[in-house]
Amino acid sequence: PVTPPRAGPAVAHLDSLSSLLSAVPSGFEFAVPPAPPKFSHALMEAVGAYILLSGACTFAPILKRKLGAKDPALAVLASVPSSRFGWLQADLRRPPPPPQGLA
Repeated sequence: PVTPPRAGPAVAHLDSLSSLLSAVPSGFEFAVPPAPPKFSHALMEAVGAYILLSGACTFAPILKRKLGAKDPALAVLASVPSSRFGWLQADLRRPPPPPQGLA
């Protein structure tokens, strides 16, 4: 009959070492290796970083356009002739007046 291999003395030594390190006296905490981070914590950090990056990439061009140089659309709007016609004054039950009557 084949017997399963038993844990050797090195494994037993590691078990006793980990049990010794779990009860470290105060002042010697630096000798204890930190616990590995949980996967869920790493995942949430990655999701948070992605959200920040996505938000920055989305809103940076908008903020740059609002706070930066003149918007090209402003030049187009400045060249539009002024008119007294507005949608608030429009009677939408009838067709709008001809473009000649808008000035």
